Amino acid sequence: MNQLPECLKTELLDDEIDAIRAVAAGRATEYQQRLAIASIVQKIARYGDLGFVPGSPDETAFFNGRQFVGTRIMRIINDE
Repeated sequence: MNQLPECLKTELLDDEIDAIRAVAAGRATEYQQRLAIASIVQKIARYGDLGFVPGSPDETAFFNGRQFVGTRIMRIINDE
Protein backbone atom coordinates (compact mmCIF):
# COMPACT_ATOMS: atom_id res chain seq x y z
CA MET A 1 0.00 0.00 0.00
CA ASN A 2 1.57 3.28 -1.13
CA GLN A 3 1.09 6.26 1.11
CA LEU A 4 1.20 9.77 -0.28
CA PRO A 5 4.35 11.57 0.92
CA GLU A 6 3.74 14.31 3.48
CA CYS A 7 4.95 16.99 1.08
CA LEU A 8 2.17 16.13 -1.41
CA LYS A 9 -0.79 15.94 0.98
CA THR A 10 -3.57 18.45 0.45
CA GLU A 11 -7.04 18.06 1.89
CA LEU A 12 -9.59 20.48 0.46
CA LEU A 13 -13.30 20.58 1.22
CA ASP A 14 -15.78 20.62 -1.66
CA ASP A 15 -16.59 24.30 -0.97
CA GLU A 16 -12.90 25.17 -1.25
CA ILE A 17 -12.54 23.33 -4.54
CA ASP A 18 -15.66 25.05 -5.89
CA ALA A 19 -14.31 28.43 -4.76
CA ILE A 20 -10.96 27.93 -6.51
CA ARG A 21 -12.73 26.84 -9.69
CA ALA A 22 -15.08 29.84 -9.51
CA VAL A 23 -12.12 32.22 -9.19
CA ALA A 24 -10.43 30.58 -12.17
CA ALA A 25 -13.62 30.92 -14.21
CA GLY A 26 -14.03 34.58 -13.23
CA ARG A 27 -17.41 34.12 -11.55
CA ALA A 28 -16.57 33.85 -7.85
CA THR A 29 -18.54 35.67 -5.19
CA GLU A 30 -16.65 37.77 -2.65
CA TYR A 31 -16.92 34.88 -0.15
CA GLN A 32 -15.54 32.41 -2.70
CA GLN A 33 -12.66 34.74 -3.56
CA ARG A 34 -11.65 34.96 0.10
CA LEU A 35 -12.11 31.22 0.61
CA ALA A 36 -10.03 30.42 -2.48
CA ILE A 37 -7.10 32.60 -1.37
CA ALA A 38 -7.25 31.23 2.17
CA SER A 39 -7.33 27.64 0.86
CA ILE A 40 -4.45 28.22 -1.54
CA VAL A 41 -2.27 29.92 1.07
CA GLN A 42 -3.10 27.78 4.10
CA LYS A 43 -3.91 24.33 2.72
CA ILE A 44 -2.15 24.07 -0.62
CA ALA A 45 0.97 26.17 0.05
CA ARG A 46 0.83 25.29 3.79
CA TYR A 47 2.03 28.79 4.71
CA GLY A 48 2.94 28.91 8.38
CA ASP A 49 3.48 25.15 8.78
CA LEU A 50 6.82 23.68 9.73
CA GLY A 51 8.48 22.87 6.40
CA PHE A 52 10.46 19.90 7.67
CA VAL A 53 9.89 16.20 7.03
CA PRO A 54 12.12 14.13 9.36
CA GLY A 55 14.46 11.82 7.51
CA SER A 56 13.60 13.15 4.07
CA PRO A 57 15.62 16.06 2.72
CA ASP A 58 13.90 15.80 -0.68
CA GLU A 59 10.42 16.08 0.82
CA THR A 60 11.61 18.92 3.05
CA ALA A 61 12.91 20.79 0.00
CA PHE A 62 9.65 20.21 -1.89
CA PHE A 63 7.63 21.34 1.14
CA ASN A 64 9.72 24.52 1.39
CA GLY A 65 8.98 25.23 -2.28
CA ARG A 66 5.25 25.03 -1.57
CA GLN A 67 5.63 27.37 1.37
CA PHE A 68 7.56 29.87 -0.72
CA VAL A 69 4.47 30.30 -2.88
CA GLY A 70 2.34 31.00 0.20
CA THR A 71 4.91 33.48 1.49
CA ARG A 72 4.97 35.36 -1.83
CA ILE A 73 1.17 35.53 -1.96
CA MET A 74 1.01 36.85 1.61
CA ARG A 75 3.66 39.47 0.84
CA ILE A 76 1.62 40.67 -2.12
CA ILE A 77 -1.58 40.74 -0.03
CA ASN A 78 0.14 42.60 2.80
CA ASP A 79 1.92 44.96 0.36
CA GLU A 80 5.40 44.05 1.59
